[in-house]
Amino acid sequence: KIYDGKALTKNTYTITGLPEGFSSVVTVSGSITNAGTATNEITSVVIKSGEDDVTDQFSNIEKANGTLTVSPRTVNLKSDTASKTYDGTPLTAPKVTVTGNEFVDGEVNDLKATGTITNAGSVTNTITYTQSNGFKAENYTITKDEGTLTITQNENEIVVTAKNAEKKYDGKALTEGGSEVSGLPEGYTADVTVKGSITDVGTADNVVESVVVRDASGNDVTDQFKTITKNNGTLTVTKRSVTLTSGTHSKAYDGTALTAPAVIETGDGFVTGEVSNIKATGSITKAGSVTNAITYTEGTGFNADNYDITKNEGTLTITANTAAIKVTADSETRTYD
Repeated sequence: KIYDGKALTKNTYTITGLPEGFSSVVTVSGSITNAGTATNEITSVVIKSGEDDVTDQFSNIEKANGTLTVSPRTVNLKSDTASKTYDGTPLTAPKVTVTGNEFVDGEVNDLKATGTITNAGSVTNTITYTQSNGFKAENYTITKDEGTLTITQNENEIVVTAKNAEKKYDGKALTEGGSEVSGLPEGYTADVTVKGSITDVGTADNVVESVVVRDASGNDVTDQFKTITKNNGTLTVTKRSVTLTSGTHSKAYDGTALTAPAVIETGDGFVTGEVSNIKATGSITKAGSVTNAITYTEGTGFNADNYDITKNEGTLTITANTAAIKVTADSETRTYD
C-alpha cells in the first residue's frame, strides 16, 4: 500500500497439497508502517485430522513467507508566481497548492510559501512546512514547484523642476536652490540638489544636479522609479538703469571760466564701489558754447555690460558782454607858439 501512517499487516495465507479431510491452522506474523519492505512470516503450521494434531505425520511442509510493501507517498507542492510594480509594500503569495497523495494528517503543519520582496527584483517563493514528531522524509516523494515573486520599477514619472529666479544686477551672485516635484507617491519625499549661479547680466541654467527619492521611513528608494525627469530652471540678471544729468548754464563773458560739475544720478544707480568721481567737466571762458561732459572713474569690478547708462549732458554758454564801453580821447589846448 501507499504509506498512510498505519501499520500494514496481512494474516491470510494459501495452503496447497493438504489431503482431503484434513485442515490447517497457520499463524502469519508481519507488520510494516514506514516505506519499505518487511517479511510476512509464517510462524507456525498445524495440520489437523478432526481435532487431532497430526503435523508430525507430514515430513515435507514448506513455508514460503510473503512480503509486506509500503510505498512512499507522492506529494506535489506548488507556490504561486506573482508580480507587481514597486509601491513600497511587500509582495507575498503564501498559498501552497498540494496535489498527489498529500501528507498524512498530523505529520506536517504550517505549510506556506514564505517568499517576500519589496524592492525591484525577483525572489523564489520558497515553500516551507513544519514536521511533526511522526514525520519521516523517506515516507514521501516530495516535489516542490516554487514560483517567483517579481517587483518591477515604478513607471509613474517623477518630474523635478528647478525654480527660476531673476533680479537686477547688484554685484552679488544670484542663486536659487528651490525646486518643485510632482509624481511622488503619497508619503514619499525627494531630496533635490539644485546648483546654479550668475553675477553679471545674462542668463544661466539652474541645474537639477541630483534627486534622491525617500520612502516614508526615510530610506533611499530612488532606484525603484524608472523615470525621473529633471528640468533645469533659468537664472536671469538684468541691467541696472542709470541716468546721469549735468547742468546747463550760461553767463555773459567776464573773463572767468564757467563750470557746473554737479551731476544728478537717477534710476537704479551704480552698485556701491563700482564707480567713483562722477562729475561734469565742461569749462568755458570766452564767448561760445561747450558740452558739459560727464565723466566717472570705473572701479575694478565695473562691467559696462551690467548697465544701461544714459547721459543727459547740458551746455555751458558764454555770451558777449553787453556792457556799454565808451572810449573818449583826451582834449588838450595851448597858446600858439
